[in-house]
Amino acid sequence: MEKRRDDFLKPVIRLLKECSGYKCSNPQCRVVTNGAGLNTGVAAHIRAAAPLGPRYDATMTPEERRSYQNGIWLCQTCSKMIDNDVSFYTINLLSEWKRLSEEDARNAVGKKVLSEQCASDMLAMALNGYPKSYISQTIKNAHNASEKALEALDPRFNVTSSFEDGLTKFSIHAKENVSLKVTVKNLKNYKRKYQELLSKGASFSIDMSDVSTSGSSLIETITKDSNGVLTLSSQDIDVVMKISLTDSISLVSEALVEVHGKLFHGLKAFTFSGECFSNLLNIKAIFPLKGNKTKFNMHVDLEKWSGLNILNLPFFNKVKSIYDRICEGWNIEFSLEFNGDEFISGVCNNKINNEYYKKVTTLLSYTERARTLSNLLNVSLEFSPQITFTSDEHRQLRKAISRLREEITLDTTGFNSLPKFTLVACEENVNMFKDKMSEPSHFAMESVESEKISVFSREIELYPVRQEYLNVSYIFNKDINNIKYGDEVEVQLVACENFSYIEKYILPE
Repeated sequence: MEKRRDDFLKPVIRLLKECSGYKCSNPQCRVVTNGAGLNTGVAAHIRAAAPLGPRYDATMTPEERRSYQNGIWLCQTCSKMIDNDVSFYTINLLSEWKRLSEEDARNAVGKKVLSEQCASDMLAMALNGYPKSYISQTIKNAHNASEKALEALDPRFNVTSSFEDGLTKFSIHAKENVSLKVTVKNLKNYKRKYQELLSKGASFSIDMSDVSTSGSSLIETITKDSNGVLTLSSQDIDVVMKISLTDSISLVSEALVEVHGKLFHGLKAFTFSGECFSNLLNIKAIFPLKGNKTKFNMHVDLEKWSGLNILNLPFFNKVKSIYDRICEGWNIEFSLEFNGDEFISGVCNNKINNEYYKKVTTLLSYTERARTLSNLLNVSLEFSPQITFTSDEHRQLRKAISRLREEITLDTTGFNSLPKFTLVACEENVNMFKDKMSEPSHFAMESVESEKISVFSREIELYPVRQEYLNVSYIFNKDINNIKYGDEVEVQLVACENFSYIEKYILPE
């Protein structure tokens, strides 16, 4: 039997294309999809066109599924990308892409599209006060001039310069053996790191204010800047580390990533240092030349997520999967390759760093639940690496999600005892209990005020809580037939056959 698909009709496809400005709606892409009779765009479904498809919503009608509201215009690459990771490319995210794309298209109407030469001339005007051709060479020429001026101070060195993260960096490599005198203040602050440089090849930095040098005009000139740092490192080579995780029980193995980095040589060990996932995950390993086992450390730079919407954290699912596996006891297997040839391999079970991995995994689990809550309530939350939370706050977050999904359902095994409460007798409640004395009944309690929860330092107001006890009987501390109106009566709930408990929020109609 042919599976039913609720595909878009031609008028809807045309409208999606036009409203996007004939560009991919992914804000990180925005390539032009139409021109000169060519079309490379796709009208993609936000919620899938057929069952088992990405983000499929069974509650939608066929008309809703193929409507303009359920579509987004993308290039072919991005249309495939959003369907390969539905946990990251959520309905909310794609809807936001669509909104921003259409807003950009509206704002662009009636405005001139700048040519590359026009953009270059504007940059030249900003830099020099007048347009200039080949402005792309300006930065390169500035670096070349600086390098040649510094090399002229001491031809025994090669100098390369760069500007990264708002900092000017100079890398200095000796062409021959050079004798220098370096005097370091506060030597005790750097002694251990200097020993690690010699033994393991691990680089370290010294504040310029703590350094004075002689023996080279070049080094003396650079170290005069007391606001910088001097980084010392051993010779290095470019290598690739291949990492996989293996379950020590089932021996199932999962290939993780190839990490490009550098290998530094020391007198007693090699040190590898590299990054992956756009420098989010930092890998460091120390390989002793003999004797001791390899030391391996995997560190996630949470600062790179700081201030981002928690639904848009790059590589979140991959990083969480890695840390989950490690905390489950999976071993890290690695190998180092130089020019395609493997020359070092090993296994690490991470018992030494277990507490660190548990701490990060707990934060990632908290963040994952916060992402779920953000989706369910359509609220925006920003990630903060400095967030702190108690185990009770984490449980409260987990319970809030379960209540929203109406997943909290228990039988008698979920209770040590059912609740006991005190009520003031009145005609209504006394008659109600008398009517229910002969057989099991249902009992419900509702909170008066809405529950509140703090997630990533934002207080979110939820809904009142309803607790339902199905198939219960009642024990009173007084004879119900002799109770007087106004008496305080203790009531104990007792589970009967087929007892169940349901806890959920009272959602607005």
